[in-house]
Amino acid sequence: MYMSEIEYTEEQYEEMFAEIERLFPHANFSIDIDYLSILDELLTHKTQIFISNDRYCYCWDGIDAPKKVFYEIKGDRLTYRFVLNELIRLDFNPDCNHRFLESIDSVTDIEYSLSMGS
Repeated sequence: MYMSEIEYTEEQYEEMFAEIERLFPHANFSIDIDYLSILDELLTHKTQIFISNDRYCYCWDGIDAPKKVFYEIKGDRLTYRFVLNELIRLDFNPDCNHRFLESIDSVTDIEYSLSMGS
């Protein structure tokens, strides 16, 4: 996924952020508004993937915790909407200052990585 090159008015931004909040009210992370245009597109044709979240930032320095956490996602149609809802259902919480989901990137044919920003 990439950042939109479209320029929006402040009102449009507010509407899009409100729509993300309406669609994903229980998310423990922030979701980029660029996902609105691709929510129903397939992330993959696979029916089972693993999503990893790396913890290689200053927030985790000195903390005895795994540096990578995996979430298994299974379903008939792995759209971005489905994957985001599954992460919420699985109680994904970055527990970090980097709570803004910028992208979901393919690592292998069954592993995807979350790119989190602040």
